[in-house]
Formats: sequence, C-alpha cells, structure tokens
Amino acid sequence: MFYLFKDLKIKYITIAIILLITLLTLTSYSFVNSTVIITSLSPMCYPCAILLITIVLNRITLKRLNRITEIMNEECDPYKYIEQILPLTQQKLNNNTKVLILIYLACGYINAGDIKQAKMVLADIAKIGTYNKILLANISNLWITLYIKENDLKNAQLALADLWNFLSLQKSNKINYQFTRIYNRQAAVFNMQSNKLEGVEEVFNTQLKSIESSIEKNSLYYNLALLYIKQNRIEEAMQALQFVIANGNKLHLVTLAKEKLAQLNADIQ
Repeated sequence: MFYLFKDLKIKYITIAIILLITLLTLTSYSFVNSTVIITSLSPMCYPCAILLITIVLNRITLKRLNRITEIMNEECDPYKYIEQILPLTQQKLNNNTKVLILIYLACGYINAGDIKQAKMVLADIAKIGTYNKILLANISNLWITLYIKENDLKNAQLALADLWNFLSLQKSNKINYQFTRIYNRQAAVFNMQSNKLEGVEEVFNTQLKSIESSIEKNSLYYNLALLYIKQNRIEEAMQALQFVIANGNKLHLVTLAKEKLAQLNADIQ
C-alpha cells in the first residue's frame, strides 16, 4: 500500500503543476501597485480550475487516509479505524482514490472479523469504472484472504493466479518487491491450508524479520501457530497464540487465538 500512496501522490502533484501552469498561461493579468489584477480569463480556465481543486481535495483525503491507517498498523483497532474511514467514502473523489478508500475499508472489516461486510465493500468496488492496476492487485490480495478464511481453495487459487499475472507484468522494482512479498505470504498460507507444509515456515519467519506493521506481525504469528498445530508442535503453537493475544488488541485474530489456545489446553488435559 505504501507504494500505491507514493504512486498516486507523484501523479497528483505532477498533474497539479501542469494545471497550474496552464491556468497562468490562459489568464491575462497586470500589476497595479504591486498587486496582481486579473484582466481576463480564457474559457479553458474554468475546467482547469475545477480539475485543480479536485486534485487538491484528493491529496487532502489521501493524507488523512494515511494517518488513519496508522490506527490499524500500530494500534490494531479495526473498529476505531472503520469509524474514521467511513466518512471518507461519502466524499466526491476520483475513481482511484475512491477505490483505495474502499480497499482500506474492506481491510478493516476483515480485521474485525466481518467477512460479509468486507464482501459487500468489494462488491461496491466492482461497480466503479476503470482504476489503477495496482488497486486491482490489492483487490486480488483481499479476495485471496477472504477465500482462504472460507476454505474456498479453488477461488483462492484463481485469485493467486491474478496476483501472479500482475507481478509478471510489473516493471517497477519497488512495487514488484512489495507485491512479491504479499504473493509469497498468501501462497504460503494457501499451501498450509492445502496441507502442503514444506517451505511455509521459512516464508513466515523470513517476513517476520522485515515487517514493522503490528497487524502484519500478529497475522504472521497466528499463521505460524496454525502451522505448528498441523506439525504437532504444540508448545510453539501456544507461544505464537499468546503473542497474538498479548499484542493483537481488538483484532478478530485475538478471539480466534484465544479459542485455539483454549482448545489446545483442553487437549493437553
């Protein structure tokens, strides 16, 4: 998501500069006592001004969205996150920004354990026209998560293929690196769910070393716990689940971790 923000930011700033130069070119003005007086406006000034205002509004929304995501990444509080992000969905924005907000909203619902609401948000995205291919890759990532949670491995595999196709066409090294990490993690979770356990632990542990986001860290520890349970490494599974319970705050994963831990304790007794 970080590179998506950066990508949109650069595009908006570039277009805004071009529009500003266009406005200045199309506007006739003179200096009176060191004050700029506009003497005439070309008809083309009005659409340029509207576009410039729209870009400024989108930039303000992106900055606000960036601050809101810190609630999820650091505080692990999807309910507070959803509450603050919902008003942004009511604003008049371009397709890319609108879809980006809905993607983050769907993430919030997934992390709150509300799969039905997350699917409704993704259905709303499908009604929007064309938008950035990076956004489309993020949507594929969300569908993979939802399908795996529902144990719908057939559709999860199709969504993984969509993500891989995006990667194969991606020329930006930074974006390629970011989405390769996402793909590797999702493929590892898919393989674990399919009982193909070889190499899964290595992927999770490797990503744990480089991840700063609390929410991703909790997700990886929870997946590690599931892997350890499949491998009958009960003590390590319990430690991973205890990490999620201690650090996951209000994530739905905390509820799932408590249930798994209680089940493991009951099996031991």
